[in-house]
Amino acid sequence: MALEPGDHLLLRLKTGDRRCRHCVIISGPIGLAHKILTPARQVRVQDFSEDTIDAIIPWDGETLPRRLAGHRSDAFLDVDSPGGRFTKEEIEDAVASAAGRPRRRVRAKSPPVHAIADAPPKDDEGDDADAPGASKGAEPRPKEHSGEVADGEGWYVVTGYGAALAGSAISLKGVEHVILGDQAMFMKSKRVCLAVWCRAEDVANRLRELRVRASGHPSERFHGVDEIYVDPAATPRSKEKDKDEVDDLRVLPCHFEKDGRRFRRLQDCEQEYVIEEFDDWPVDGERCISHSARELRRGDRSWLQHHDEWMTRSGVARNDRSSHEHKVLCTSLHHFTTYDQLAIVNLAGCEVINARRELIEFAHQQSPGAPRWDCSEEFMGFKESREGTLIDPKRLAHVAAVRGQKAKILEVSMKADETRAAWLRRGGSSTDAAPGVPSAPGGRKLTAAAKAKAKAEAKPGGAADGLDGR
Repeated sequence: MALEPGDHLLLRLKTGDRRCRHCVIISGPIGLAHKILTPARQVRVQDFSEDTIDAIIPWDGETLPRRLAGHRSDAFLDVDSPGGRFTKEEIEDAVASAAGRPRRRVRAKSPPVHAIADAPPKDDEGDDADAPGASKGAEPRPKEHSGEVADGEGWYVVTGYGAALAGSAISLKGVEHVILGDQAMFMKSKRVCLAVWCRAEDVANRLRELRVRASGHPSERFHGVDEIYVDPAATPRSKEKDKDEVDDLRVLPCHFEKDGRRFRRLQDCEQEYVIEEFDDWPVDGERCISHSARELRRGDRSWLQHHDEWMTRSGVARNDRSSHEHKVLCTSLHHFTTYDQLAIVNLAGCEVINARRELIEFAHQQSPGAPRWDCSEEFMGFKESREGTLIDPKRLAHVAAVRGQKAKILEVSMKADETRAAWLRRGGSSTDAAPGVPSAPGGRKLTAAAKAKAKAEAKPGGAADGLDGR
């Protein structure tokens, strides 16, 4: 992509504020770099091949590109700065100045409104750089950098606010500040910001170094991490992890808005959900919250918008108990998704909340005024005790197994008694084993001996003779 003086660009950096920043090319290529004019009316030398640049979007300076249509808050344009929109004369003067040509003479009663100067950037609150008590004169520098200033060397914002973005050049001349080594603290809209003195090509490395030190973690943990998040608890997050380090499958990387508040849209969260299978998942049935989140994303809706839509189309009265419960459930899922930024598809609690929401909608589907709750156990995935008892299912299974064994033994004994009784009724001897009834060990031999003894007793003197003969 050939860049010519006067072209408008939108730059999005990988670090700091992720909004697309407006700039204008005011010079031809200087090696791999170009001179650009920022909305703060600063002239910078920008190398568009740096790995700190996430996206370069060309545009005409008037209509936002299609990818930013409907996302105006994701772009910081010239109209958002205190200087207002770039004028044609202003861009021509900047191009002429960058080329070393004399500027055109301005025939007006007052000087141009937008002058190209090294003034520090101002935000929408209109804070003045020349605050009372601020130092005047030349640009302040660290004591160890008292010699000649190299090209691109100066103060660069580490943690800023408003138009003073992280990584942007800033002038501390006339600004109340405190210099500590090669770092400086300064006030911006009643907030303390931090800047570091370095060369332009070293800005990305210095920002990374300072953020690693501020995170409280050893530098080895950030090896291979391209982007370091604002929240120290969320760092580091990279594809290559230590062997002993395990990702928490229940959370997502924490996203902060430009005002420092935590917020992430459901449409952004759903695309990062990865369902993990757990062997000890406590809820019976299919896991359905991923389907609900996917349908909401495809319809560009949130949990709160779904509640409003259901109330409008279901016919349930606003003062109905189910209406209030449905709102609480949807609000809980909304905060779990947008503020807590949890992976709700891997949370059993969120699965139960969503199942209850589905049950309410299903119960009122046929008759809004007379809901039916006969499918509650199937929807919720667990069975409630009507008596309020608390008994371990394993204990119930053990008791059932023991009682089953006892019942089986009793059944066999009762059948044996019935068979023996039937044998006796048919004229069988009590000493003979009944058919189908197992006899004791040695029972047949004892029965034969008993029969021989009975025959011997039937003969006179037979028993004694028979015994003596043996």
